[in-house]
Amino acid sequence: MLHFLINPSTGNGAGPAVFSKLEQVLEEEKVFYDVHLLKSGADTTETVKRLSGSATGKNPVHIVVVGGDGTLNLVLQGIVDFENTYISCIKTGSGNDFARSMELDSDPVCALKHILHSPSHLVIDYGEAKFKPVDVKPDVIFEQDDRGYVSRKFLISCGLGYDADICEQANRSKLKKLLNRVHLGSIVYLFVGIQQIFTRKCCSVQITTDQFGGKISQLFMCATMIQRYEGGGVPFCPNADCRDGKLSICIVRGLSKLKLMMAVVAVYAKKHILFKGISEYKTQSITMKAKTPQWIHMDGEVWCKTKVICMTNKSGLNFIK
Repeated sequence: MLHFLINPSTGNGAGPAVFSKLEQVLEEEKVFYDVHLLKSGADTTETVKRLSGSATGKNPVHIVVVGGDGTLNLVLQGIVDFENTYISCIKTGSGNDFARSMELDSDPVCALKHILHSPSHLVIDYGEAKFKPVDVKPDVIFEQDDRGYVSRKFLISCGLGYDADICEQANRSKLKKLLNRVHLGSIVYLFVGIQQIFTRKCCSVQITTDQFGGKISQLFMCATMIQRYEGGGVPFCPNADCRDGKLSICIVRGLSKLKLMMAVVAVYAKKHILFKGISEYKTQSITMKAKTPQWIHMDGEVWCKTKVICMTNKSGLNFIK
């Protein structure tokens, strides 16, 4: 049986409309399925916990997410049994960086037929971040351990600095909501990105990875990525591979605003790594300790700032495309 999770708010409310097309195919082909219309982020995670918690080797659970990157992130938080839970995605979001990176079919009906008749089973990586929240946004509730740390998983990327600041500003932008209505929501990231070049202040951060450690006094950005794209199609880590068991990190430091502008143009051609001051690394884990609190994002969502964050690569997410 297929369990369809429908996010009614993603992609400016496109979820139910997309599923109505999928339902015609499911009925025609006599596929057994169940529908879960999601009410909130907490409802999404709890629904997945219930479904995944019932999975066994003889009766695995296959969840099809009709939504975008934010919905997939919430689904990831809820998986209890990674071995016997399988995830698919039919995109309806505004950014769709996961779908872009995984080269999923843009037509929802074609994507479903591919899942039904010629599925590809991939075991992919995800990340796990542990951080101490500071300046938490209103209505955000974290479960913290006895040392004040929060643990969350991410499927696409986790960033501190420039990319996180872009996400924070874009997510509260009225322009993004307007552009989402015409399916151009990702453009707002470009506008905000250019603005952030002139407003973002560099910070001092102690970084430790498997390969190196040291203080960066003028850190502009550290993007930690599982997939190749984030922020509506930006390949900060063009060599990211969701099956290599590593995090890909892009560190930007000490560039003038003119060179940053040039790098923003070059990033879309995957040539930004040629700039002195921009580096890409592979690592199993990374720890960052900032002198001042910084916004962090996970899969494009921003809930708080932090001064300390540790990220580790994990393997074992079953994905069917």
